[in-house]
Amino acid sequence: MQYKTLYKCLISLLILLQVNFFDFITFPDWFFYNINSYSVKYLSTFLVFIACLVRLIEYKSNSSIKNNGQINFSVSLLLLLLFSTFITYQSSIVYKQTILTSFSISYYYLFVLGYFAFHNFFTRLENIKWFFGLIIYSSVFLSITKIIQSYLAGKFGKIVFGSYSTVDKNNLITLSSDIVGFVRLPSASDFVFFASMLLVITFLFKKISIKNKFTILFVNIFFLFIVSQTRTYVLIILVLIFGVVLIKVSSEFKQFSIVVLLFGVIGGVFFSLYLVEQMGFITTGGRSASYTVRLDAIQYYLSQFSNNGVFAIGFAHDPEFLLLNHGYSLAYGRSIYYMDDIGIIGFLAVFGKLGILWLIVFLSELLKQILHAGNKKIVMLLCFTVLATSGTLVYLNIQRIFYLVFLLLLVDFFVHERNLEGAV
Repeated sequence: MQYKTLYKCLISLLILLQVNFFDFITFPDWFFYNINSYSVKYLSTFLVFIACLVRLIEYKSNSSIKNNGQINFSVSLLLLLLFSTFITYQSSIVYKQTILTSFSISYYYLFVLGYFAFHNFFTRLENIKWFFGLIIYSSVFLSITKIIQSYLAGKFGKIVFGSYSTVDKNNLITLSSDIVGFVRLPSASDFVFFASMLLVITFLFKKISIKNKFTILFVNIFFLFIVSQTRTYVLIILVLIFGVVLIKVSSEFKQFSIVVLLFGVIGGVFFSLYLVEQMGFITTGGRSASYTVRLDAIQYYLSQFSNNGVFAIGFAHDPEFLLLNHGYSLAYGRSIYYMDDIGIIGFLAVFGKLGILWLIVFLSELLKQILHAGNKKIVMLLCFTVLATSGTLVYLNIQRIFYLVFLLLLVDFFVHERNLEGAV
């Protein structure tokens, strides 16, 4: 079996685990809840280790592949591994828990090793095409099944496909929703958004052919807005679409490109503010309470920023440190704060000053890639996605670190394939 086939198998398995096998296969509870659920990624991390082993064997067996493509984010990702290891060790001392206990909380940062394992695979255009197709077509299939399930549950109380996600299960049982006729199923939103972002990029990059682009994009946005009801993702996708339209228009009128871009950016700012208001990010329904809780959570976690010197809370184990990890809301009378709900602030609540240092290194690497990119337009869109999701849906937590790895691999590809510049 060729190495390329092995990588494709491993990536396909990682994607199937990410979408819980589309909720079509019934596994015992211990499999997903204890090995690979929305908040547990042991099996996915193990597959990344397998990929590293395959890469090591490939590296030793074929000298011609050793220098394919530059690894542009090696410093920041290795630093992330170093800091997480240090905080894991220190957490075991500070909280008087075993290193294994601390590691059971921090292990998912090892997933970034996938960036190194799959890097050579992502230097070839044919593999990039395969990856785009796999992600995009999988996403529309996932969207359709979730839309059907959401509608059947909301309209008739019927559960056909079910879900391995605890949040989805609870919503199906309680018929919870903000939109009449559709039960809210948010667990698939990360994957569908990621795929939709890739689909938007294909409108700029003609060498990647996706059939029925507009239909797929419509279905995915419908899912994000009506079924998952993840308004942040909807907003980012709409801004990305606006950006692609702006790039297309400026390319057609090259003599006035600066004027078009200037007015486009100004218009985009007002467009975004209008969407924020119309979509009720702050003041509409139950989401206003969520907004208030997140503001309180930010205030609490910032107060813990210097909790342990160079790092903040670190990897304290629940439930022994429930109050430390989740704070205490006077309004609700219980611990309800979650680091995953407040984006990059949640990351800093763990890493503290080390997290600030890491962000400086990572952002400098992102900026460097934009400045030296062979295909600046696509690289800017990819980097924008990384930054835009940092507010509430940061790619540094256990649910989304999968997407960070592949986003950075795609950035590397479009930075160094300078011959693709004319594809836009």
